[in-house]
Amino acid sequence: MHSFHLSRIFENTNIFSVPSFTEVLMKSIFVFIAPYEEMAVMAEEVARELKLDGWVFDVGYGESGLQLAERYYEQGAKLIVSRNMTALAISRHLSIPVIDLSASPYDIVKGLSHARKFGTRIGVIGPADLVYGCRALGEPFGLEVSEWILSDLEQLPETIQQAKQLGVEIMLGGQNEIQCAISYGINGVLLYTGKSTIASAMKRAVDLYQLQYSERFRAEQIRTILDHSYEGILATDGNGQLILMNLTARSMLGTDQSAIGHSIQTYMPFLPSSMLHPESDATLGGIYELNGSRIMIHSRMVCVDGKAEGTVLTLHYVKDITEMEGRARKETVMRGHVAGTTLDDISTCSENMQRLIAQARRYAMTNSTVLITGETGTGKEMLAQGIHIASPRKNGPFVAINCASIPENLLESELFGYEEGAFTGARRNGKKGYFELANKGTLFLDEIGEIPLNLQANLLRVLQEKQIMRVGGDRIIPIDVRIIAATHRNLQKAVSDGKFRLDLFYRLNVLRLMIPPLRERPDDIPLLVRALIRKKSKQLSLPPVEIPEEGMTFFRQNPWKGNVRELENLIERLCIVCNGSTVTMQTLREVLPEFQPSPPGPSGAAAVRSSQRAMIEQALEAAHWRRADAAKLLGISTTTLWRRMREYGIDISFLKS
Repeated sequence: MHSFHLSRIFENTNIFSVPSFTEVLMKSIFVFIAPYEEMAVMAEEVARELKLDGWVFDVGYGESGLQLAERYYEQGAKLIVSRNMTALAISRHLSIPVIDLSASPYDIVKGLSHARKFGTRIGVIGPADLVYGCRALGEPFGLEVSEWILSDLEQLPETIQQAKQLGVEIMLGGQNEIQCAISYGINGVLLYTGKSTIASAMKRAVDLYQLQYSERFRAEQIRTILDHSYEGILATDGNGQLILMNLTARSMLGTDQSAIGHSIQTYMPFLPSSMLHPESDATLGGIYELNGSRIMIHSRMVCVDGKAEGTVLTLHYVKDITEMEGRARKETVMRGHVAGTTLDDISTCSENMQRLIAQARRYAMTNSTVLITGETGTGKEMLAQGIHIASPRKNGPFVAINCASIPENLLESELFGYEEGAFTGARRNGKKGYFELANKGTLFLDEIGEIPLNLQANLLRVLQEKQIMRVGGDRIIPIDVRIIAATHRNLQKAVSDGKFRLDLFYRLNVLRLMIPPLRERPDDIPLLVRALIRKKSKQLSLPPVEIPEEGMTFFRQNPWKGNVRELENLIERLCIVCNGSTVTMQTLREVLPEFQPSPPGPSGAAAVRSSQRAMIEQALEAAHWRRADAAKLLGISTTTLWRRMREYGIDISFLKS
């Protein structure tokens, strides 16, 4: 046995310059076990040419090759490249990835060409991947090639004897095979492996290890995420056997990882079969006693290609839920259930905004659902309050909820309420949800685009049927609520991406209002600045500041990425710092250093374009996306409307004839 560069076994050298993978490869050992010295030398040349460091090259085959592999495995080898029966033996005896140097058709043809010098009745012997197809490769040369498949080296002597009895004159194969053939009086020709085959195998080895590393990294990442979750998380297969448990779940069940592979009913015998084998993709839930504590458990089916393949369960201590619930409701209680902004309070001289407010007044007189869209900070809740106050429901409650601020596991009980005794710590007589609190009034669902998919079906049912059922209850409660929803997301895209239900989108998108961003209505800025100065001065008990015209120009030139909310925050800062004095340009720059004014000029074209797009979208909303009616409102032809929609990137799939 001859070895190459054994001294480099533990060198921390880099193989590939892949930034996310370099350090891992530096600590890796890749072993190339060749059946003959010439191949080992060739493999080392390939490594140099391809700049593949971190490799160890050695010579051995059969039993000696397996012994080499065992030694390298014990020393920390990560992957082995070998050939034919040696590769097969290593893969069967060691739990390490093995790349087989399968000979290419070119290698086999070269071997057959050499073998026919010794006879015409040639046998090819080795594993199936090597042998299959050799007969066809010999036909163009007029060679009678027989194929002899080995699945284990122990079969070798018997197979060689059979080949001899059938008249095989020469055997083509690896070192083990030809030595055995010679011992039985058959000529043997060593099958050589070409340089390209070696290079391909070494590249595959690195690619495989990289893939395996990535999979291990993702698995460890998921495990870390799960173990840092405050809720218990379990997963079962289709037979109810545990396949995953995070740290919290193990603690709740009073077990460890040894539970994996056992039936979940061993630890939770009280679970009904409906939660272990759900018949739909709906989330099932209930409260159960577990190890002396009351636990809320939710179950969700896992589907692959439409077939149920298991279940995911989440576990929460009821005590934790009630504490979270209290914190989530505190904000709403502090705000009260009263709208404070009228449509007249919205300061604007923009034609687009004036048209929007006029639409809002018309919409206010109906009970239809309104969807308000616009960037964060444009004043969607103010508009919703104005619609409520302008509506026949103005004397009823205005209840606002931010769907993004409430944890998913609390959102259902917050929306629909719960009954007395639903869980430990539940209020006497239960608790009303937001729908009940908003009865005879308006429910404002802010950030509706963030509501989880599994709750969207429940929300759709309530909007359709005008009735709810509390968590833990069995009675139907009729409700009379007008829904106003708002989002900064593109719900049409969310529908296309599978993140928002199409039927719920249609239910919400009855009447639509799109608030243009502040940067598209610069003429509104002076009005808003003066209104906000009055508001903030009164709130802070400070004399109002004065801003000269050049200061207003300064404000107009700001991009206002945060819209009205950003403007309001900056005005508050200005009122506090200046304390009633006249604001100079120097003061503005000192107090508002984050300002990045853009000079007037070419940007005007973009503003006009954006404004025209907003006008078209508002006309489409007013016409319920009927093309002819929208074109009439705009005073253009349907063809022009179509062309401009495509020009401005407005989705035409919602158009109606």
